[in-house]
Amino acid sequence: MKIPYQAFAEHLKSLEVLASPAELHAQASAMLCFNADTHYQHWLELTMADFCLSETSAESVSEVFSAVFELAKKELKDNDYGYHLIVPDDSHDLSKRLKAVSDWVQAFISGLGQAGFSHVDLTAESREFISDLHAIGQMDNQVEGVESDEMDYQQVVEYIRCGVMLLYTELNHIQPTAQRLN
Repeated sequence: MKIPYQAFAEHLKSLEVLASPAELHAQASAMLCFNADTHYQHWLELTMADFCLSETSAESVSEVFSAVFELAKKELKDNDYGYHLIVPDDSHDLSKRLKAVSDWVQAFISGLGQAGFSHVDLTAESREFISDLHAIGQMDNQVEGVESDEMDYQQVVEYIRCGVMLLYTELNHIQPTAQRLN
């Protein structure tokens, strides 16, 4: 499901939410990666504390926040690897998309921290992924816009997407379903 990023970002601003769609999605994804049974209300309270003005009411943001949370939950549980980052699509400048990915990664790392995440007992592959996320979160969004930059961007997004699904599976002790070959 493609979410119109810019319209979503403007709607969040109108609700006085200080987060981008990428950051909200990353926070929800991180909490669910850490614990697939995270309750929406718990995530809502933490996210409002991080991204909303003190006078913002839960009722005013609940519909939007719930939709983001439920989308992340549904996609992470998808056995067909249907999880996707909420970031601007290809019609946006590459520098804007890189900034959104960097914001997504930083919010994801923050969300893991809020959830109580620890590297203990992670596989080497997952520890490497977390380490890589720290580097990706610091990447420069100034690019020349050449085709190789676009390809690099696509590879980074795909790496994050796959890494999040791996982390979700590992932290929630989910056995991957065997793929049948016909």
